Amino acid sequence: PDDQLQTQDGNCDVAPQLVSKSATIVMATFGEGFALYCSFKGVVRGPITWAGPGGDLDENTHYSVETLVVVENIVSGRLKVAVTMASDGGLYTCKAKNSRTIVTATSNVVVTVPPRPTARTRAVPATT
Repeated sequence: PDDQLQTQDGNCDVAPQLVSKSATIVMATFGEGFALYCSFKGVVRGPITWAGPGGDLDENTHYSVETLVVVENIVSGRLKVAVTMASDGGLYTCKAKNSRTIVTATSNVVVTVPPRPTARTRAVPATT
C-alpha cells in the first residue's frame, strides 16, 4: 500500500498519522506551568521530539519531555514547562518519524503576564 515502506529488515513501516494535538494557540501564564501534547497512529521509530522558539528541545531543568505508548500503534509525546518565562512564547513543533517520513504538529504558545497589584491606596486622615 501507499502508506507503507518495507525496511531493510523486511518489516513494513506505516507512515505516522496525527491523531490529536494541543490547540493551535495555547495561552500560558507567566510564572505558571503549561504542557503540550501530540499523538500519532502508526509506526514511530524512536521518541517523539520537540522544537521550540530556540531550536530543538531536550529534557533539562526547564523542559520535561516524554514519549508514551498509549495503546498499540498510538504514541504520544508531551512537553511540560514547570515555570513559564516570557522567552517561552512562540511556535512549538512535535515530530514523529520512521523510515518513511517525518510528521509534525505545531502549536503557538502565547505568554500572558497577569497585572501586578498597585499600591494606590493612601492614608486618609481621620475626621472628627
